[in-house]
Formats: sequence, structure tokens, C-alpha cells
Amino acid sequence: MKERAFSVVICTDGRLPFLKATIRGLEALDYRAFELCVVCGPTQDGARAWLESLGGAIKIGHCPVRNLSRARNIGIAMAAGEIVAFLDDDAVPEPEWLADLNAAYEAPGVAAAGGVVYDHTGLVFQARYVTIDRLAYAHDQTAPTPQLNYPFSSEFPHLLGANCSFRRETLLALGGFDEEYEYFLDETDLIARVNDAGGPIAQAPRAAVHHKYAASAMRDANRVTRHWRPLIKNRVYFGLRNGVPHHSPWEVLANALSEIEQLRRDAENAAASGDLTAADYARFEAEALSGFCDGLAAARAPQRKLMRPPDPPPPFLPFPTRTPGGRLCLALVTQDYPPGQNGGIARNVFELARAWAALGHHVHVFTRNRGAAPSLDFEDGVWVHRIEPQEGSPPPDLVAPETIPQPIWDHSRAMFEEVAKLDARCKVDLVYAPLWDCEPIAFLCEPRFPLVCALQTTMDFWLDSQPQRREDAEWMRARGAPLLALERWILARAPLLHGNSRAIVADIARRYDINLPAERLVFAPHGLSDWAEGAPTSGRALRFLFVGRLESRKGIDTLLAAAPDVLRRFPAARLD
Repeated sequence: MKERAFSVVICTDGRLPFLKATIRGLEALDYRAFELCVVCGPTQDGARAWLESLGGAIKIGHCPVRNLSRARNIGIAMAAGEIVAFLDDDAVPEPEWLADLNAAYEAPGVAAAGGVVYDHTGLVFQARYVTIDRLAYAHDQTAPTPQLNYPFSSEFPHLLGANCSFRRETLLALGGFDEEYEYFLDETDLIARVNDAGGPIAQAPRAAVHHKYAASAMRDANRVTRHWRPLIKNRVYFGLRNGVPHHSPWEVLANALSEIEQLRRDAENAAASGDLTAADYARFEAEALSGFCDGLAAARAPQRKLMRPPDPPPPFLPFPTRTPGGRLCLALVTQDYPPGQNGGIARNVFELARAWAALGHHVHVFTRNRGAAPSLDFEDGVWVHRIEPQEGSPPPDLVAPETIPQPIWDHSRAMFEEVAKLDARCKVDLVYAPLWDCEPIAFLCEPRFPLVCALQTTMDFWLDSQPQRREDAEWMRARGAPLLALERWILARAPLLHGNSRAIVADIARRYDINLPAERLVFAPHGLSDWAEGAPTSGRALRFLFVGRLESRKGIDTLLAAAPDVLRRFPAARLD
């Protein structure tokens, strides 16, 4: 397959934290033949200075007004690639995004291609296969609709602006984006013109991005509209530019009036619920009237506001991706994960995941949702799957006469099924799971993936610090004894065991009376990121450092009990 040169254009304004995540996602792409063009808007959020600090890896442009179409046209003028792809500054692409878009251009004559867009949950489609009618209303379809892709069709395939691409020659021939659309329906108008010019439009089923719905000048983070003029103006303008002769001008205007009524009801409800202030709501009528009148006037203008033919762009500037030799797809399984949980296993997996991602590997963490809605997020370069296990089939009879607790089996099986879904899209090279709570069991029952079991404090050692549990016969019958038996079963069968020290391996082998052969062991201490520390203390005062979780098993109670005596003897001492 031909590897086409892509220019990825991102237009940003006031959303630097989201932009950083988007660019981190681009660093992990499997496709290398692309450059990145970022057009900064008028908001002074530090984006330009941050981009310049990256050492010339990105083409940087500036749009002096908050007009998305103009910013995109500036991006087109900067682009030197054969294909120009547009990505929102609050959207993160999956690693295969550009490769899948590139494959769409293998079909003869394709002028535009776009993929699927997940919403802020990462699990639900915001847009998959969508068509647009001549009044600019979207319709969800179950499959691509090439049969509607012909000039002046009443309904045509659509590509969402957060994930669309065009041949550069097509963009230049059509004059790029119509700058009358400062926001809303900008890409819809362009795609209508591509369709009416006879250009094939491809809807790629796998080229995915995740859209996070960051707040903007138009809407807040909860998607509550605060400015209505562009929505109304552009609805009128689009209908009169692209809807005739399918609809008479009177039908277009009547539709716009109906749209205003719906927006008015939405604004009233938002004001009643407190999502809009009284001042916000007071602006509605004025914006509705000006939007209607301005849309009508703009549509009567003889010419569109298209881009002027640009000068030749700067030379193609390949974007440096994080591509280690032998990039891996790694799945880490853990019941707990920051920021909601910060226990020892959660923290260790967090550090390990971020470190592997920083090396350029594709890293996925599978964890419980812990009361929140299930989601898939891109955090610190890591894809975090927060899953809600459901009670499923009875657990297998692995350690009879003990019965595996149902929640233990349900969790491990849910993680296995989600890893299998990932493997269907991108081959999983390794699964890493902790011994605690027997998380690897489903992966050992169906050994599809290379597995590393991480050794931590086992149930038997934990019971040493919980004597009341060991003495509770019912708890031991239902929970303790089954997990002890299952831990031994896992230790005997895990293909690879990770010990953070030789001592823990020796202790486990002795306590569980099990042989752990050297060929199944790898030793690697737990790592931890360097965090900034405050100014060091001056002088020669004694300084004590405690490292560990705040629980009695770690000895913090003994240390704190001794601290007053130490301070009485050494008043200048410091305890961290």
C-alpha cells in the first residue's frame, strides 16, 4: 500500500491542556509519513510558546480572529502533504488513525475520507456512519452510504470535523472552507461542495478518534449553548447556499424559525435549571434575530468567502513520533488505579504504564470503574479502560474443594474479555497482572496472551497483619481459604513471574511450599518517577525519611509513637 504524506491540521484556541493530550496521542501513531500544522487562535493561553518550545517539530500558524474556517484555511496554506487531515484540539486519535485513513485513499479517485468519532466516554459513538440532508440535519446510518454520494443528492455522506481528511488538490480546487462559517456547519458545507463536484467520499470504519468535548466560546463543558447567533446564521446560510432547489427559500427560512423555537425552549430550560445565567438568557432574542437576518444577507452575497490561492507551502516537516525498536501493545490489569485509588499495586502499575508509554509503546490499563460510569480515557499517554464487571457464569472448579469467590472470577473474566476486544483491533503482545486478588485466573484458564504475574504481598502474608480475619472461620471459608488455594494454583502455572526483589520470591516459595524455577522468574525493582522536592534544610540537623503507605503493616504507627521522644532529644530534627 502506498504511504501517502499527510498534513495533520489542528486549530486551537484557549485549550492548551487538551491540545497537549492530542499531540501526545499523535506521538503514538503507527504512521510516520505526516507533519503537524497547528493554528493558534487569538486567546492568549500559552499555546504558541509551548509549541515553540518543542524544538521546531511543528509548523505553527496564527489566526487573529475566532473563526474556525479561516483557521483551517491557514492550516491548508501551511500543509505540504498530499492529504490534509483535520483533528480537533480536544480529540485524541487511536494509534492506527492515519494508517486507516491512508487505506481509504486506495480506492480510485477518493477526494475525502473520515473515520469514526467516540464521545467523551470513549465507548459510545458520537458519529459513525452519518448522512446530512440539505437543511444540514444529520442522520445516523448503520453502514457507509456510497449510493448517496453523487452530485446534488438530497442527502450525502458526512464526515465529522473532528476526524476528516481531503486531498490537498481538492481543497485548493474548491477554495477551502467558506469563512462565513465561523463555527458550526463549516466542514458540512465543504463536504457538500466535495459531493456536488463529484468527489467520492469514504467513511472509514476503523479510523477512530476520541472526542472529549472541551468547553469553547460557544458551549461549556456540559455542552450547554451560551451563544446562539452562529448556530442560527449558519443554518440559514447553509440552507440557502446548499438546499435549493431541494427546498424553496421559504422552506429553508421556515425551518430556521422552527430551529429558533427549539433553541429558545432549550435556553429557557437551561435558565430554569441554573445552567444559564439571567444575563445569558437575556441575549437569546437579540442573537436569534441577528443570526436570522445575517444568514439571509450572507446568502444573498454573490460570492462565498473562500480562501485565496495560497503561496507554495513550507517544505514538508516530518513529525517525530515515539517509535521504539519493536513497539509493543501492552495490557496491564489492576483492580485499582489512580487518581481514585493510590494503593501500592495501583501506584506501581501507574508508574509502569506511564514509563512504558513514554518509551513509545501502546499501553492499555484495564481497571474497575469504582462507581463511576465505564469509560476509556487517554491519560498521561496511557489508554485507561474503566470497566464495570457484571456477574457472569459460575467460576470454574480449579481448586476444589474450595470455591472461587464469584466477584474474584467476575473481575478477572471481565478484564480478559476487554483485553480480547483490544486484541481484535491491535495484537496484544503482553498482559501484566498482579497476584493479589488472583487477577490472572481468567488469563490462565484461557491462555491466549503472553502473561506476566507480578508478585506482591500474598493473602497468607496479609493475614499475618489481620489476625481477626484468620480467626474468623466463616470469612476464611468464603474468602481466605479459596484465595490461598487459588494463589498456589496461579504460582504453579503462571508462565512468567515478576519479583520486585529476591526476598519476596524466597518468602513466597517458603510460605506456600512451592518450587518457583528460575526460568519462570524475572527480577526488577519497582520504579518511581522523580518528583520535585522542596528546598533542602540547612545545617546539620537530623532528618528522618519514611517511605511507605500510611498503614500499620508498614510500621508508621511505631514511627509516629517514637517521634515525640526523638523531637524532645533533638528539637531541630525533621521527619518526612
